[in-house]
Amino acid sequence: MPTARLLTLTCNATEDWMGDDEVLVKVFGTRYGEAYRPMNNHQTWDINLDAPFGTNSRMRIEVWDKDLGWWLDPDDLLGVHYVNASQAGTGQKSAEFNADEASYTLVYEVVA
Repeated sequence: MPTARLLTLTCNATEDWMGDDEVLVKVFGTRYGEAYRPMNNHQTWDINLDAPFGTNSRMRIEVWDKDLGWWLDPDDLLGVHYVNASQAGTGQKSAEFNADEASYTLVYEVVA
């Protein structure tokens, strides 16, 4: 079963105008997983999260800036990236998350 290994997430620019983003990474594969950490500009997070998924499937990865979560200050989806099982063994890849004037770079690899 292939596994997406999320290695690092780098904050190039926060979505929030003042202070840290409250970054939430959600992974939708054969199981659901998530990781949370406050981040500011030019910080890198060593996520080290392994997420298995089916051989003939793909995994959805979302990056969010968690806010208060209600209608005046809803959580902000910063982007979505799909990882395919066919990427197994092809080395490290990167994905960009750039919605709402934020900029994040995720480095991952797919292992068999």
